[in-house]
Amino acid sequence: MESGARFTRLEDEDHQESKTAGTQGEQVLDIPREARISIPNGIETCNFLEVSNVVITSKYTLFNFIFLNLWDQFQEVSNIYFFFIGILQIIPEITTTAGIPDVYIPLSFILFVSGVRAAVDDYSKHKEDRKVASRQFEVFDPGYAEAHERKTQYRSSMAGLVDASDGFFFKRSGDIRIGDVLRIKAGETFPADMILLNSAYKSGHCFVETASLDGETNLKLKEAPPELLAYLGNSTDRLMEIEDQLILQPHL
Repeated sequence: MESGARFTRLEDEDHQESKTAGTQGEQVLDIPREARISIPNGIETCNFLEVSNVVITSKYTLFNFIFLNLWDQFQEVSNIYFFFIGILQIIPEITTTAGIPDVYIPLSFILFVSGVRAAVDDYSKHKEDRKVASRQFEVFDPGYAEAHERKTQYRSSMAGLVDASDGFFFKRSGDIRIGDVLRIKAGETFPADMILLNSAYKSGHCFVETASLDGETNLKLKEAPPELLAYLGNSTDRLMEIEDQLILQPHL
């Protein structure tokens, strides 16, 4: 429920412009500071918000591992020191090892072991990233759910075959986009920053734990907008009839 961006209700506000002070005065940047999002139809403007919901905690890929890992390791002063000692050992006038940079033997061993350890750790992060991105969540879209019946079920390793609620279908966490309406059940982790539209409680509230974000174990109270709660009630019948917008003001 916590968002890095600030969401406000639409109240006939005009798009703002982002300005930065330059050496010759003010320079107007052609970057939209607001994006109107229709619920539940998604983004209407501002294409820069059409980004993936996949969270990447890994650092390396198969293409950059060798170069990036060596760059990281040579940020260590000790590795730089022994690298230059090896260069000095090659110079005939000052060498004491017959021009053989034997210091590179232990240095290469250290770099190799450190590289293997970094590769193993990063591979574990890749696996966890794929696991998180593959988690299934219920997304509301009766038309899509009816046309793609196979997506209204998925096989869980813990619970077996799971059926989606009426009007919902299952979607991977990594495929979730802005404007999707999700049903989050008790105990589930939020796949993205979200706005509460309704809850199982008549008052439209819920309790959220943010220990993974800020370390606080106290439950935080979140409440749905009263007007929206009064309109929807405790069902999804009117959800597709909402003609409202939200304004997203990202931190640029």
